[in-house]
Amino acid sequence: RRWLLGHGRFAARMLMRTAGTKAAMYANGRRLLGPDATDAELHAFGAAVIRNFGHFFVPMLRAPRDYPSAEQLVATMTGREHGEKVLAAGRGMIGLTLHMGCYELAAVLSEQFQPAAVVYRPDPFGLVEKLRSRTRAFAAVGEIHTDNPFFGVEAMALLRHKGSVFAAGDIGFAGEAV
Repeated sequence: RRWLLGHGRFAARMLMRTAGTKAAMYANGRRLLGPDATDAELHAFGAAVIRNFGHFFVPMLRAPRDYPSAEQLVATMTGREHGEKVLAAGRGMIGLTLHMGCYELAAVLSEQFQPAAVVYRPDPFGLVEKLRSRTRAFAAVGEIHTDNPFFGVEAMALLRHKGSVFAAGDIGFAGEAV
């Protein structure tokens, strides 16, 4: 795993040097840090985003070998008692979180949330999306794509069948809500 993380850090540094990635990171940084952010602050922000993404991406490459047990993950969830109460009552559950990755782990790891689906917008980086889809498929977690104008209907159908729907709130590279 150390070898893979080393390669991930190298790839992150190279990625940060590409014009498109650097421009997207700077624009996102300027939006979050404000219009007076310096180039040094924007570079540090972009590098941190890429580094953090590496910590998300490398476990995806090794999925599911590096994942915590379902019990370990569920134990860290804030508000899990609400979800457990809803599931115990035989109703569907909606799990929400901010940003990427963690909302999928609950669906992938824990049978108590099955049947489950993830509401998502495909990642603009094709390889990342392939890995995420592979992980979802491995765990029989469905995918509800937000480009479908009826994605809410799909989610409601799963909830009516006592399933779990997981989603994350984030801002994409183009500033759109995802």
